[in-house]
Amino acid sequence: MGYNSFIMIQLDITTEEKGRLTDLLTKLYPDLSKNKLNNFYRQNRVVRNDFVAQKDSDLKIGEKISILKKPQFLGDLLIYYVDKDIIVLEKPAFLLSVDSDKAPGISVHSSLKRRYGAVFPVQRLDRETTGVMVFALSREAKESLRKQFEEKLVGREYAALTHGAIKEKSGTWRSFLKEGGDMKMRVAKEGVLAITHFTVKKTVRGVYSFIKCRLETGKKNQIRVHAGHAGHPLVGDSRYGDAKKGGRLFLHAHKLTFTHPTRDKPMSFISPIPREFHKNLY
Repeated sequence: MGYNSFIMIQLDITTEEKGRLTDLLTKLYPDLSKNKLNNFYRQNRVVRNDFVAQKDSDLKIGEKISILKKPQFLGDLLIYYVDKDIIVLEKPAFLLSVDSDKAPGISVHSSLKRRYGAVFPVQRLDRETTGVMVFALSREAKESLRKQFEEKLVGREYAALTHGAIKEKSGTWRSFLKEGGDMKMRVAKEGVLAITHFTVKKTVRGVYSFIKCRLETGKKNQIRVHAGHAGHPLVGDSRYGDAKKGGRLFLHAHKLTFTHPTRDKPMSFISPIPREFHKNLY
């Protein structure tokens, strides 16, 4: 089960297929009504490369266009996959992964418990971060997934937008992190080792860098702290940068891979990168 399982239509753009995205889809698939195609856009089901597609974008040779199958929803939560052991979903921005003392009952975890009963968190995403994550629905699955996270067998790739042009094409941020009394993480000699591998995909006029990050460890706020400490805080980060509170944090959990805890099958999921990223890059 992976990303291709959710693709209904896939196109590789050639010379003959250049032009406007909507015009091309209308031409190739005349059975798609205007309303149906508009619904695809509204539901973020049209993907250009890794990004949620802009409706009237101009296509370039070599790009990949996908239309995803109709998603499942649990309330406002988009569900990628569910069985008796696990549920994989898309976490929206400004929703906690699990409850806090200040906001009991308002989290992804609470929403899932109301539907499934016993639900076990095995990972967390920051409140402001969007993207794909997994919860266990059985104790056996919980123990297996936690062990995979501890043994660094889970693949986690994030998309992020930073301030400034990062000079290296790729590299590793490695430092010891410690939580302070204000609940913020900081680089400290007596902290816990955190390792983030990054690749710069694009720089924009020296103002932004679009990067992909692969976590080797998974400490609280790890990517945000590492990027800020390197002099390139994430765009929209009010906690480790100078952005105003309440805006979009440009950090997205893009890929998640692991072994199914009871079926011993490789699982791979990709969450399309939100269109807000694309607006800052092109």
